[in-house]
This record gives sequence, structure tokens and C-alpha cells, in this order.
Amino acid sequence: SKSGLIYFISQGNLYSLNVTNQQVAQVSNFDPAKPVERGFSVSPDEQQIAYSDIQNGQSDIWVMPRAGGQPTRVTNDESEDSQPVWTPDGKKILYSSKRNGIKQIFMTSVDNRPPVQLTTNDNNTDVLDVSSDGTKILYATGREELDLWSVNVDQSVESQLTFDTGIELWPDVSPD
Repeated sequence: SKSGLIYFISQGNLYSLNVTNQQVAQVSNFDPAKPVERGFSVSPDEQQIAYSDIQNGQSDIWVMPRAGGQPTRVTNDESEDSQPVWTPDGKKILYSSKRNGIKQIFMTSVDNRPPVQLTTNDNNTDVLDVSSDGTKILYATGREELDLWSVNVDQSVESQLTFDTGIELWPDVSPD
């Protein structure tokens, strides 16, 4: 970071390491006995921390002042929102939101404007980073595929039965 701090997560909390004097400081104060995958992101000016948290069974994006104080809920919907990443101008937050069973990338502003959906993929999409000029998003996507195979018991030969991109489950053995 610009301030010479390295941020890291340990036991569900965000910490900073001052490279100059090797001092470690705890930035967040969540209960370590109840660790949640929060996906912290430090704003470009290092004054705010974005994170995801589950409250009352709902996973949303929150922002809290780095110096401490009351957090602000940035998203408020039934979708599972996670993995926030600040844009370089510090005005917007990209995040992954699970809609209809698939994670898509959304963008929200810290000034309570409605979120905007940026991707419409068939596979889960996880935000990783944003380019320094804010024009490109680095993200990961994955696809689960599972096909059915058969084995001829007499010859010990495998044969693939299905070849599509879906997931086939629960096969059964032929009666003969």
C-alpha cells in the first residue's frame, strides 16, 4: 500500500503490518470464535474497509471506517454478496453476488445508488482485482462438468456415455 502497510487476514480479522518498524496492528475486531470468510478490501486512501458479513442469515457488503466506528451496509438483498474489491477512485465497490445459483459480478457505489450487474456468465464469477486505471476487472470463473462412464466387466474397458457441459448424477446398473 502507499503507506507502507501490508494487510493480511488471520482468524477472521484484518491486520496491518508496518514494513518499516515491523509493527502489527489489528484493523477489524470480529469474534475469532465465529470466523466468517469476509473477503476484506482496503479502500485506495486506506480510510475504509469493505467486507462481506452474514447478519440475520443474509450475506451483504459492508463498509467500516479504518479508524473504527459504525459500519454501513452497502448492499441489502437476499442474494449472497461476497468478495468486495474497491475501484481505484474509492467511489465504487465490485463484488460477487449469487443470483439464481450462479455468482455474477456487480458494482455498487458508496452513496447508496442501486447496484449494477456487470456480468451474465453461465458459470460462477469471482472478482479478484481491478486495474489501476479502473477499466479492467480481473476475475476467476469455473465450470463444473461431470459425465457418465460405463465399464465392460468382461473386458475392463471404459466408455464415456455423456459429453455435454452439464452434470449427470445417479447412474444405475443395467439389469443384465
